[in-house]
Amino acid sequence: MIRAVDVAFRPHLDDWHGGVAVAGPTGAVAGERVGDLVVSGSNAFGVGVVAARLQVALRGEGVAFEVDPEPTVDAAGEWRVTLRIGDGE
Repeated sequence: MIRAVDVAFRPHLDDWHGGVAVAGPTGAVAGERVGDLVVSGSNAFGVGVVAARLQVALRGEGVAFEVDPEPTVDAAGEWRVTLRIGDGE
């Protein structure tokens, strides 16, 4: 999973990733629900780009995940997309 995040999230190389943060578990164990990977930032487009790249990278690494159906935005204008990592029930 760490490799997927490293490939998908490159704020030092891609201007669209600036101001976006990724937080969550650092590893996944097959068959277990390990937590949420949260992409957040003040720029909705940047958050969407990083979230989409993470989905592709996680799928490529064989990491099971579900994405919350809608992004959220708080009163301060912080956008958030949550990916639920792991395939445990």
